[in-house]
Amino acid sequence: MNKVTQAEREFNQARRFENQGKLQEALRLYDAVLASPLAEDDPLRLSAQRRQSLLQGGGDFGDRFELHLQNFFREATRPSALLPMLAGTAVFQASRLAVLSRLAQAPADAGRHRGVPSFAAGGAQPLGPG
Repeated sequence: MNKVTQAEREFNQARRFENQGKLQEALRLYDAVLASPLAEDDPLRLSAQRRQSLLQGGGDFGDRFELHLQNFFREATRPSALLPMLAGTAVFQASRLAVLSRLAQAPADAGRHRGVPSFAAGGAQPLGPG
């Protein structure tokens, strides 16, 4: 088996592991690519060094931003993250509907005699005999 072909396969598998969020496996494969007998200026070796540095916290801003953006979208679209948000939205909508329907059933002048409006109006009127 040709070593360059093996290194290319390992590099491609490492990229797949990266996309799946399996960073330790990707780092292990990048180490294997760098240990293969490739020339120092081989594009595959340079790409593997760049990706390895990026996964270890190095690299330039654009590469780090791209990696973090990919991770953000992967995490934000996971069903285990979406389902609780949907459940929270459903509970909020149901409770809002219950409160608004309760207020709609109250007499028309009930709002002036209870709660915050009466407290606010009481603060605007003089206290004591008048």
